[in-house]
Amino acid sequence: MKKLKSLTILTLSVLLMTTFSCENEPLDPDYNFEIDSEIDGNTTGDGSGPPGGPSTGDYWPMAVNNVWTYDYTVDSEVQDPYEMEIDANVNYQGNSVFRYLQFMPTTTATDGTEFEGVDLTTYSRKNGGDYIMTIGDLQADYLGGMFTLNQNGYSIIVLKDYEEVGATWVSTAQTTTSFTALDPTLPELPEVITNLEYNFEIAEKGVSVEVNGVTYNDVIKVEMLLNSYSPEFPSQVITAESELYYALDVGIIKSVSITNDEADGVESVSVLELNTYSLN
Repeated sequence: MKKLKSLTILTLSVLLMTTFSCENEPLDPDYNFEIDSEIDGNTTGDGSGPPGGPSTGDYWPMAVNNVWTYDYTVDSEVQDPYEMEIDANVNYQGNSVFRYLQFMPTTTATDGTEFEGVDLTTYSRKNGGDYIMTIGDLQADYLGGMFTLNQNGYSIIVLKDYEEVGATWVSTAQTTTSFTALDPTLPELPEVITNLEYNFEIAEKGVSVEVNGVTYNDVIKVEMLLNSYSPEFPSQVITAESELYYALDVGIIKSVSITNDEADGVESVSVLELNTYSLN
């Protein structure tokens, strides 16, 4: 059994689990995801409806050629500096969105297996005070290029800048992973359905945070807990906890993510801290 671990996004860790066992019921092609919010009743999920509330400022500036460079560590080991860059403003699924030239650091399995040839585009946009991140359809080489892995994308609201400390919202998504054999003699692998549940909370607001010797004022801290599991194996849950720090007129200044694969007993910690940035 393989589980795709920590497609580590700057704002959160997206868990894409792949398991090989029993057949699953096919995903309804019209199904995407839904959002439930006890605070404002916004159930549109992808932010395509009315905004949840008026924005209180720009906590994630979105413009073409905006670049953020981060110091990046995984399990206390220093990695190459990580750069997030917006390269275009495009229309995607009927919405005007900002496309990222790079958004995810790495793609690995819980046993350390690298997934090569990953093709994934990430987008963001703002609707009132709702900040929406869209993860496009994913494609990757699997098992040394013997199979092509495909997975449908989805959208979630990652920040509501108008909410006060203690406000919470839940995003749920369901993905289907399919495999195409590049050699007709290879066995057919079944589709895998994965359920994702994102729990967000405004932990702090209007605070000052120091990152790399720079003090950023008017920061919103968001805590996120993600549970990921396959309906075939509901007890085998992968969880990810993240702390995201958004600074007014700067964007994401720090991200701390802890991924825990309960079945394999593997835990990984990744930290991104803003070093330099250039905004238009």
